Amino acid sequence: MTNKNYFKQRVPGFIDPRGFIPIEFEFTETQELLEHPYIQRWLNLNPPSNVVKSRNYVMIEEKEGFSWWVVGSVLNPNDLEVPQWNGGKYIVEYENGEVEVLTKESKNPVVMTCGDKATLKDGTKCKKIKYEDWKK
Repeated sequence: MTNKNYFKQRVPGFIDPRGFIPIEFEFTETQELLEHPYIQRWLNLNPPSNVVKSRNYVMIEEKEGFSWWVVGSVLNPNDLEVPQWNGGKYIVEYENGEVEVLTKESKNPVVMTCGDKATLKDGTKCKKIKYEDWKK
């Protein structure tokens, strides 16, 4: 990358924007973005974690891909040399007690979650297992 790029912090809709100034900065190389204190703070919250992109969004992916956060956006995502986000991973428990890891490539992927509930593409309702409980 040789052109200037531009990062803007994502502010969730539930945050009152009055008086809040999002973090914004220019960068030329991907390494500059990765070394910025705002990005470093996210990377250091739950190591190991890494920066990925989805469209123009900059995301932090952690817990082996089972947790992710959009932290901002960039003006020129094609210039950003970080991995493409492959979609979320979920750990679900079926009514029969079977536990399975599902991704968007799964035959019956998760289409919606709410709290500890997950709904699969075919309408099956499952319990969504926390990563920390699954790793025990």
